[in-house]
Amino acid sequence: MHVWVADLYEYSASRVVAEIRENGNQATAYRLDVSDPEGVARFFESVDQACGRVDILVLLSARGVEANDERSLWARHQYVLSGG
Repeated sequence: MHVWVADLYEYSASRVVAEIRENGNQATAYRLDVSDPEGVARFFESVDQACGRVDILVLLSARGVEANDERSLWARHQYVLSGG
């Protein structure tokens, strides 16, 4: 299995990839802005060309979320997920 780590900031993805590789696994860092549909398409084209398919996708993209309590955290998540 090959892990592709996509992040808006390539240095963040690279740090995660380094940890994965330290544990003996294969990984690639990829700079990806999920708000750019063409960039997302290029990402999947790169994965397809290198690996042929995606076995597992974990999508953890969102703007930074800061809140002081659970209620405001929930509201902030809803705002981000609705495209705000």
